[in-house]
Amino acid sequence: MASNNRPALLRAYMTRNSRQSELHPILTSLNGDNSWLMSFPVPPGVEDPTMATSRKAYYHIVFDPWFESSGASVTVASWLIWVALAVPSTTIHNGEDIEQIAREIERSVGTAGNDEEEPRGEGEDNEHERMVDCIIISSRVTDHLHEASLRKFDRRIPVVAVPDAAAVLQGWDYFETVVAMKDMGGDDDGTDWQDLHPNGPLPGWLTPFRLRESVQNYAIVIVWSHGDLLASEDSGPSRHEALWISPHGMHLDSPPFQAFLRDTTKTVDVLAMLHPLKDSFAFGWQTVLGVTGGLADMPRTLKWGLEKEEWTAQEKGEAVVERRPNLVEVNSGESLVLE
Repeated sequence: MASNNRPALLRAYMTRNSRQSELHPILTSLNGDNSWLMSFPVPPGVEDPTMATSRKAYYHIVFDPWFESSGASVTVASWLIWVALAVPSTTIHNGEDIEQIAREIERSVGTAGNDEEEPRGEGEDNEHERMVDCIIISSRVTDHLHEASLRKFDRRIPVVAVPDAAAVLQGWDYFETVVAMKDMGGDDDGTDWQDLHPNGPLPGWLTPFRLRESVQNYAIVIVWSHGDLLASEDSGPSRHEALWISPHGMHLDSPPFQAFLRDTTKTVDVLAMLHPLKDSFAFGWQTVLGVTGGLADMPRTLKWGLEKEEWTAQEKGEAVVERRPNLVEVNSGESLVLE
């Protein structure tokens, strides 16, 4: 069931964090599955022409939109692969509904101002201005690249998509701007994540890229850069923080995954990992790696994954490292602040 914890969450959060430099990313689940509104704070002092509306506190990204009201995901034909959303939505049906959520976030910043710094959201008459800045598409598979849902957005919103999805989008001739995302290679190709910015519509302080193992198994990493590298000298040291989104999981020994661990995590802190907790199969082929790929249609729990990890280490004669990720569930329509 769709729920809405946003008003209370935003009031409490903005009361504690009234300065622009104190804001954190906000995740809002749009369908209880893999669709998100990702709101990244604009670094203090930055006025970016790529933003849909000037003087916003946040840059708002819609990730893999799929609305229940837009119908099922069909691959080739309905008799072959037909997938419906498990969680019906009563509040989010189109792009304008997401625009309203973004406006709600911006208005909450406007109510938390102080005498020392004017918040960007305060005093803005933005009821009719576009709030969503960009759409990101992680796969050409139709539950990620859902045409009926995407056509419910303003066609002026730029789209950044993985290369094969970008080619499909360009063939629709609907969105005015479509840019292909870059891949981080594996092995020892020496790719620096800072060279993977797709340019075009995205600001320089947001860098999305893909770690590709296969069509099903991949991860999208979005790096949020902020600090004195991009803004004023008194805004503190530069920081690079990231979201890791892997809808179907990745094998831990895949070259792109290892390249990310070896190179990128030296300079980037991972704020959150969006990852499945079940194993899924199609035609006898495992398509979703579940909880074991993130540390498994079979439901799994975090406890199950940790116990399996411990058992595997014991079998190999390795030391058992006790660790428990901070597992948070965000229901459809709810938000989470990444503090």
